[in-house]
Amino acid sequence: MGEVAYISPFPARAKLISMDEKPRLPAQKFSPNDIKDIDSLLRAARECAYYCGSKAIGNSRHVALSDNVTDSFFVYASHNITKSEYIAYSELTIKSKHLFGAAAAGESEFCIGLSEGSLAQRVFESAQVQASSDLYCCFFARSCHDCMFSFGQQSKRFMIGNNQLGRESYLPLKKELLSQMAGVLRSKKKGMSLSEIAGGV
Repeated sequence: MGEVAYISPFPARAKLISMDEKPRLPAQKFSPNDIKDIDSLLRAARECAYYCGSKAIGNSRHVALSDNVTDSFFVYASHNITKSEYIAYSELTIKSKHLFGAAAAGESEFCIGLSEGSLAQRVFESAQVQASSDLYCCFFARSCHDCMFSFGQQSKRFMIGNNQLGRESYLPLKKELLSQMAGVLRSKKKGMSLSEIAGGV
């Protein structure tokens, strides 16, 4: 059996088990001596208590290095994933598809580095996004579409750095900026993050 993923912290001396091993454990009953006083009861409970990892329940398939996965498919190195598919390096996700490095995402698709987002599509490295699409390095966007490096916007479109542009101006600039961002990604082997932008890194 491969490596087991545990999301919940556990004591150093805890007994660990994977979801696959759980059915092989024998059913244990406490003896009359085990229940005669609280110390005996706690001792007996400790003997049969295990921390279970790599939990994938319901209709879940193709789950690896993940824990607390429910009704989800193709999940890797993630936890607390529900009714989602094609998820990697993510947490607290529900009813989403094609996410990488997402946290607290719901009903979202094709996102990388989305944090606290719902109803988001094609979002890259953005946080607190709702009902928005085609965002790059944005923070607090509500009902926004086609924005880059924009912050605190609502019902806006075709913005770069909180500057409102026309569609004709925005699209060529977007193409050039995305090309430069891809170059940075290729050379540094990592994308830019909101925290790095805010911290001047």
